[in-house]
Amino acid sequence: MHESNSRELSISVETSLPFGECLTRLRGILSHAGFRVLAEIPFHREFEEHLGLPWPRYTVMVVWSPFHAYQGVLNDIDAGFILPFHFVVAERAGSTLVAATNLSLLGHITGRIGLRLVGNNLSQQIQQILYQLHVRCDDRANLAAGHSKESA
Repeated sequence: MHESNSRELSISVETSLPFGECLTRLRGILSHAGFRVLAEIPFHREFEEHLGLPWPRYTVMVVWSPFHAYQGVLNDIDAGFILPFHFVVAERAGSTLVAATNLSLLGHITGRIGLRLVGNNLSQQIQQILYQLHVRCDDRANLAAGHSKESA
């Protein structure tokens, strides 16, 4: 698994986990961290059904935390434009890309201190979520190779 990357619009990581397993693990990590998945949109199915175009599996997850949304709206009524936010899980040849909205960038664009603080806090949590996905992927790889943490 590669380290997480911070691109302009997203924070991402590429994992060796299969697409379905990656989605399942990400849902669990998000739930444990206090986030709710409000919707999952399987773009690949929509492309196939409505456009007749085959596409590798690609799912957008709409995610939020009522607590963070409340904090955001208390600071700035425009917080609803950045909360909820999105995760993308995209199948690639031999890997799965997981990306999330770079809320730090969106907070900085507004120039509003309240949104900046909420965006920075959530971006740090997103980094932790991606790190946990990374650790679980490494644990899976070690188990598959017959290694345990004690022997590593």
